[in-house]
Amino acid sequence: TPIWSPDYVKLAAAYGIPGWRVERADELGDVLALANAERGPALVELVIEQEANVFPMIPPGGSLSEPIETAPAAAAT
Repeated sequence: TPIWSPDYVKLAAAYGIPGWRVERADELGDVLALANAERGPALVELVIEQEANVFPMIPPGGSLSEPIETAPAAAAT
């Protein structure tokens, strides 16, 4: 079952906070400049592939003191 996230940019807007969604790496610099120019809070959502591993990760049921910092070694077949 796919996991869907809320529209964080719209959610931020509902609270009066400007927000941007970055879908390509070449957009990041411009969007960060816009966010940094804000005088208050700003939200930048970075969209990544669902299968991408982003480290460190906190395992399900784990704590901040138990981060996963690298991908597990591939199992031998």
